[in-house]
Amino acid sequence: MGYYMTFITMDRRKVNLRDLRNHLKKTGDKYRVVWEGGEGLLYYAEKPYCRIEVVYRGKKGWKEQAETMDECLELCNGMAKPRVERLLRDAQAMVVLQVHWGDRDLDSTLDRIYPVVDWLHANRTGLLRADNEGFWNEKKIVLRETD
Repeated sequence: MGYYMTFITMDRRKVNLRDLRNHLKKTGDKYRVVWEGGEGLLYYAEKPYCRIEVVYRGKKGWKEQAETMDECLELCNGMAKPRVERLLRDAQAMVVLQVHWGDRDLDSTLDRIYPVVDWLHANRTGLLRADNEGFWNEKKIVLRETD
């Protein structure tokens, strides 16, 4: 187990990992992403910060991710729930970030991962689901988990 952040998008365009890598290089020269077999590992200053996996509708891993998101949605209540249900129903891709804490605290770890999340929000329409929190747009939580 671990801490996961999942960006869910309805956008039909593939998530361009080369563009993400270029964005991270502009953000700081200490970023590096190593891609292997459809997964990436995000490094900052040669230390791993998160595993990145892009899962597309109808492809390997989609069913499991969709079921996980449905289970998370069951823990939520609020006015935005129909919007999130629609997003999950029409989602085309999920970018799954598995956080590697190492010996770092919460804030310093997430600060290194947020450029990935910022790039996703800027380049795709969707929401970020964070473990034990709920669903976020680019500025705030829109649907909170209640359990």
